[in-house]
Amino acid sequence: MFMLVIQISISIDLTTINEADNVFLELKNNDAIKREAVITIDNPSTYAIAEDYLTLEFNEICGKVIDYEILLYQLCPYEVSTPIYEVIEICQDTIIDNKTLELKNVCDTKQNLIRTDTEILYEFDYCKTDNLPIGVKDYKIKADVEYGLCNDGFGYEIDFIPILYYDNVEYRQEKWAWWNTTYYYCRNVTITNNVASTLTNFPVLLNITNTSNMEADLDDLRILNESCSFGGVELDYEIDTIQGDSALVWVKIPSFTLGNNVIGMYYNNSDVVAGENPNGVWDNDYLVVYHFSKYSGANWYDSTLNSMI
Repeated sequence: MFMLVIQISISIDLTTINEADNVFLELKNNDAIKREAVITIDNPSTYAIAEDYLTLEFNEICGKVIDYEILLYQLCPYEVSTPIYEVIEICQDTIIDNKTLELKNVCDTKQNLIRTDTEILYEFDYCKTDNLPIGVKDYKIKADVEYGLCNDGFGYEIDFIPILYYDNVEYRQEKWAWWNTTYYYCRNVTITNNVASTLTNFPVLLNITNTSNMEADLDDLRILNESCSFGGVELDYEIDTIQGDSALVWVKIPSFTLGNNVIGMYYNNSDVVAGENPNGVWDNDYLVVYHFSKYSGANWYDSTLNSMI
């Protein structure tokens, strides 16, 4: 896999705490068809800083980036061209009666282009900038890409990581990128909390259908706390039952807020070992957890650390 990293040569202390969420505020749009994205950035400086302090790193899962540009939403100049004409009258004798050959002086007008006047006007749009202004601004990333052979055909799959260097701090927003490029698929899963409050460290049972692109034992399954293409951190989960093309999986949600919550389910990686962690799902608040599917001989398998039989 080819990784393109574009940087500038300045001295950076990468041990400084990364507060990327305070700089890269929002991914407003990510259009794979147009090969562009819109992000909101809050300049951490109290003055405008050079545009080249903002760079991009690309996760080229398949295909590659040939070139890219970063545009600022601002008053952008555009040209309006106005043609200037002069009117000329042209007269000539014209036969109006073929029998008598009677002539008549007939005149006509014609417009001759003298010049074209150009006026510079301004309107809000995305255009190039030499600096990052103070405050919160929207920026558009536009990329020129080359197709490659992807897992599901010929095309491209490329994620970007915006990086801003300022005052010896690297602000690096990785959560908008694919979590791990060795996993070829990700599926968004929406779970709904219908109670009146946020539930903390709450185990939720997922009914996963269509597991055909997963390993038979689901060893390649990984579940993250963010939707696909937004990175995130791994969540503890336990596989309860696998039956045909479906599976029941318990996953612990650290903060299960009211309404819809979206998590990402990554899979299709034959090079990894099992990632489930039953003891992490069922913490010390649980004395014993038995699943009907986990029975061996005369014993039930306890999913907690207590190992009750």
